[in-house]
Amino acid sequence: MLAEVTNEACEEFARLLGNDFVIRRTPELSAAATATFATTQWIVAIIRPASRQEVQECVRVANRLRVPLFPLSTGKNWGYGSRVPPAGGCVLMDLGRMNRIVDYSESLAYVTVEPGVTQQQLIEFLRAHKSKLWLDATGSTPASSIIGNTMERGFGHTPYGDHFANSCALEVVLPTGDCIETGFARYSGALAAPIYRWGTGPVLDGLFSQSGMGIVTRMTVWLMPAPEYFQAFFFRCRRDEDLAPLIDALRPLRINNTIRSSVHVGNGYKVISGMRQYPWDRLNGRTPMTPEDLDIFGRELNFGKWNGSGGLYGSRGQVRESARLIRKALSGKVDALRFLDDRKLGMAERWAGPAQWFTGWDLSRTLELVRPIYELMKGVPTDHPLRSAYWRKVGPFLRKWIRTATGVV
Repeated sequence: MLAEVTNEACEEFARLLGNDFVIRRTPELSAAATATFATTQWIVAIIRPASRQEVQECVRVANRLRVPLFPLSTGKNWGYGSRVPPAGGCVLMDLGRMNRIVDYSESLAYVTVEPGVTQQQLIEFLRAHKSKLWLDATGSTPASSIIGNTMERGFGHTPYGDHFANSCALEVVLPTGDCIETGFARYSGALAAPIYRWGTGPVLDGLFSQSGMGIVTRMTVWLMPAPEYFQAFFFRCRRDEDLAPLIDALRPLRINNTIRSSVHVGNGYKVISGMRQYPWDRLNGRTPMTPEDLDIFGRELNFGKWNGSGGLYGSRGQVRESARLIRKALSGKVDALRFLDDRKLGMAERWAGPAQWFTGWDLSRTLELVRPIYELMKGVPTDHPLRSAYWRKVGPFLRKWIRTATGVV
């Protein structure tokens, strides 16, 4: 009975979308049901609508025939889950063909996108328009969907790091196939729709975040005006017990907006997995890495038990004063505190080789990790964090694996 219903539904989907956009071939279905963890779910078909109207019609078909749908934007929101449905027997609705940037305003600092628009696509769009606006990039992959990450309440690195809080005007297809728009977007031609999320009456946006109550087919995202000056700060602590005092020192700075960005703190294991693959040769194939092993590599690669970073944005005077307050607050709480801007980072990269020759410290390894984090704090997406997925791989790391996984060349 299930097979008959599925066949009927797929015939209906093919009539709506065309045969090329209803996929039932075993290799594609198997790949879509595979993740980096064990899965038992199976997918009966993949459908690829290209418009909100096609999404509506597909939802109505699925409703009538009682076929479960699992929607995704690009399926590459790495770090927040996978494209594998929570239950078997689903039809995967891939919204990747809906990849239009619908609206954009430089003066009002917003962009309106469909689910298939990725971080890479958006930053290329902004660069092509010589925009002075920054997106807030999540440390997932450049191929991650803007909408997909936002609806999973993803976060980034700039003051606009809370992605859901910096979005509005959702266009949503409901389980009935009807469509609603949230905020002032419900009123045709409302000029406030892309800049004021509340509209009138109840706020519905949160109903569709991390839920199965609708399929978001359009959204407005607020962008950050590029500041006059940007500076990143990096710190490390040598002892495990330094973490609690560190958090206590950072908290007031975050609350009073001295620090407006997210502050990311990671242990030594997190840092080394971003700098290199597992040292199979050094440890003679032994796992796991012990605290003593981490101490040795920490001294060699210059990281601590706890390591963190954040960004400072504003005029030069504002950033200078924020840096002073951070130095004062973290004095005696961290073993090292460094501030970097474009000029200092460029100089560090230029002199990495001579520095290693004089000091024995492989600065280039550190900079290989620092540069992507630094750029993320300026809204530039990177595939660098995805390398940690290959941390325990035996054999050489090849960048082409990342390109295959992300779809970004």
